Amino acid sequence: MENQSTETAAAWRWPDLAPNVIPREIFSRQDVYELELERIFRGPTWHLIAHAAELPEPSGFKSAYCGDVPLIISRGTDGRIRSFRNACAHRGTMVETRLRGTARSFQCPYHRWTFDSTGKLVGCPGEEDFPESFRREDFGLHEVRTEEFLGLIFVTLDPRTESLDDYMGDTKDAVRESLGGDGNLQLLGYQKALFNCNWKIHVDQDGYHPPLLHSAFRLMNWQGGQGEINFDSRANMVLTYETVPYSDNGFLNDPSVVEVKRRHRLNKSRVITLFPANFLADHLDTINMRFIRPLAPDKTEVHYTYFARKDDDPEYLRHRIRQSSNLLGPAGLVSFDDATVFLRTTRADSARVDNTFLKGYRDAGLPDHWPQNTEAPNIVRWQAYREMMGL
Repeated sequence: MENQSTETAAAWRWPDLAPNVIPREIFSRQDVYELELERIFRGPTWHLIAHAAELPEPSGFKSAYCGDVPLIISRGTDGRIRSFRNACAHRGTMVETRLRGTARSFQCPYHRWTFDSTGKLVGCPGEEDFPESFRREDFGLHEVRTEEFLGLIFVTLDPRTESLDDYMGDTKDAVRESLGGDGNLQLLGYQKALFNCNWKIHVDQDGYHPPLLHSAFRLMNWQGGQGEINFDSRANMVLTYETVPYSDNGFLNDPSVVEVKRRHRLNKSRVITLFPANFLADHLDTINMRFIRPLAPDKTEVHYTYFARKDDDPEYLRHRIRQSSNLLGPAGLVSFDDATVFLRTTRADSARVDNTFLKGYRDAGLPDHWPQNTEAPNIVRWQAYREMMGL
């Protein structure tokens, strides 16, 4: 299906600023937000929307959003994973409202049109009174281009988008290692949080803040500093950082929750940010993905999704379950401070103080990689954003 572009345009234009300065208006303007939905979320790039472990059996499905576009991700009875616009091909009613489950067919409640797990229209009451030109094959669910990498399911709403392999670029090896080599995962569960901030504030996190903002990093001696940050040509970021094993200092009632059982990479963790708005965290023994849904200029919904390996033994599986959301969930030991900063950043928006990246920035230009505790690499993502937005 061709991209249904409305060619929205923002009245605002990016002011003449230094490369390391981001205008504050970019986070609050309604016209900019609408242009983002059009040129980024419906534009020529890939969006991580699910993992195959969320629909492991034939007829499994998950509902999701790409920007403001509702989708159904379905594993057909033939085993193939497809994505569809979550709207009936008849009168546009949302077909599926459940988060996930198993369904051999999807039925629109309005006129009981029924579609099978491959999106094909298999039932439409009153068909004998339709026009002579009506053909069921013309009224299946509108399929969205979908590709996979190690079980990661990506969609794009624009036919101009490059191949997923090209988009993944130099991040493929890091993603492969974080998923255990083959992406053979099992789903542990979800958490969902609503943040009172622009989606870009959530995405615009850096390596500078963790040892300063997060009390847990200091109390558990996770300041590190021996890692590095790399960006590829598609503005995908890989942050590899040092996390030394926790030595019990009385901070935790149960230190086993931060024990590291994965001995092959004891002191390194990783966060991968896939442009424009997805996270894959490989921290201690957790495998965590964040699917981001913008709701308004000042509202963002984030789905935290936790995984384990399919080959985990029962003891390791219990450990992963205990550690996952307790560390990196919206109220996790490590990450709960972020929500407060997101809110305070939004509340200060009317002060109109532009964002300036300094730590790690050099006037001579941007290198290919940076040390761990720095913020300058975010400029690469902002350059890609500005180009895609045409600002």
